[in-house]
Amino acid sequence: MENVNVALTLGCAIAGAYIGYMTYKNTYRKDIQTETVQQTKIEVQLSYISQGIIDIQGKLNSQDKFNTDIAVRLATVENTVKSAHHRIDEFANKGEV
Repeated sequence: MENVNVALTLGCAIAGAYIGYMTYKNTYRKDIQTETVQQTKIEVQLSYISQGIIDIQGKLNSQDKFNTDIAVRLATVENTVKSAHHRIDEFANKGEV
């Protein structure tokens, strides 16, 4: 009878250890799956952010070119106006205006 109790106790201990190990293994798999899903979401979001940054950089470069073109045109207009004022002043000094 005592051998049966020892065998039963030993069997329950082994079964408990096996069930515990299987539970741990299942939980570990689920954790890995959850982590993989989260990692994938993060990578997709980073990809969208990267694409947005590339788009913004392109727009910024085109805006810089536009601003440079405007600055060149403004400098040209300023020189033309300055030249026109000198000619107007010359005419005014000669009394032609």
